[in-house]
Amino acid sequence: GTRFPGADGCTADQVLNLTVTPKPADIVTNQTICSGETYRWNGTDYTTNQTGTRFPGADGCTADQVLNLTVT
Repeated sequence: GTRFPGADGCTADQVLNLTVTPKPADIVTNQTICSGETYRWNGTDYTTNQTGTRFPGADGCTADQVLNLTVT
């Protein structure tokens, strides 16, 4: 850990142990619908092609969700 000595040299040292965890890989949804249909994803309705539409993780540390929607 990193040591931060007391200001007067007499007080207890403070030690910081920091662990950095990498963000997990994106969760990718690939979906195909027919023209005129609706696809609901994360509370939003989609009716057109979507490539890489991103719904970020809530806390910045969880995986982002990505939608690839094909309308045929």
